[in-house]
Amino acid sequence: MNNVVLTHGSLLVLLSNQGRCFTSKLMQDICELLKIGKVKMTAYHPHCSGMVKHFNQTLIAELKKYTADNQDNWECYLPYAVFAYNATPHMATCHSPFSLLRGYEPLIVFDYDCACCLTLPLNYDAYQHILTQVQLKMHEKIKTNLEKAAIVSKAYFDQKARIGYHAINDLLLLTNTQKANKFQPDFIGPFIVTKASCVAKNVVTINSLHALGRLQNVSTLHLKPFIPQPTKDVFELEAGSPPKPHTSQQKLFDSKFNS
Repeated sequence: MNNVVLTHGSLLVLLSNQGRCFTSKLMQDICELLKIGKVKMTAYHPHCSGMVKHFNQTLIAELKKYTADNQDNWECYLPYAVFAYNATPHMATCHSPFSLLRGYEPLIVFDYDCACCLTLPLNYDAYQHILTQVQLKMHEKIKTNLEKAAIVSKAYFDQKARIGYHAINDLLLLTNTQKANKFQPDFIGPFIVTKASCVAKNVVTINSLHALGRLQNVSTLHLKPFIPQPTKDVFELEAGSPPKPHTSQQKLFDSKFNS
C-alpha cells in the first residue's frame, strides 16, 4: 500500500504468483476495496512473468557481489542495486527504466564532470511540451526495438519449446516439484484433464484421481502422458493411502487401462 499505491497510484490488474502472501484473505480484501483485478500465474511456470524472473536473477547477481562476507545485510544494498538497474539501459529497449518512466536520464554523482546539461526554458507549458515530445519519440523507438528483440527471443525459445496438446479426460503425469531427495519419483499422478484453457493453449486444468476436487492450472511443459502398466497399481504411485476415486473417474480410467 505505502510503496506502490500511495506512490504510483492504484492498479488496474495485479499479476502475482500463487504464494500465500498474494492469495491470502487480506490481499483479496485489499484488491476488492481498491477495485484491482487479481490474476494468478500458472504454478511453476516462469514464462508468465519472464521479465520479473530475469530482473530477480540480475538483482541477486548484483547483491552477491556486496554480500559475500555477510549475507544478513543484503537489504541494506537493495535500494542501491535497484537504482543501478533502473539507471542502466536495457538490452531490449535500449533505454533505462528510469528514463522510460520520467522522460529523462537520472543525474548520477560521477556524471557531474562530463554531464551534458539540457537547457530548458523556465516555462511550465514549454517544459510539458518538450517532455511530451521526448516521451513520444522514445516510445516509438522502443516499439521498434522491442519488435526486433521479440524475434530474437522467439527464435531462442523455439529451439527448446515442447508444446503438448491434451484433450479433456486424458490421463497425465505431473512433474514432481516437491522432491526432497534425488531418489523420489520425477513425476506424480495420474491426473485427469478436466478443462483446456481457451486463452493459452499450453495451460490445462487437471484433477488428481487421488483427491477429487483439487483442481489446478498447470503448464503442459510439466506434463507427460500417463501409460498404465498392467503389473502396477496406478493408485499406489503417490505416497500414503489415497481415497478411492469417484466411480465415473474409475470407469474412465478402467476404459483407458483395458483398451
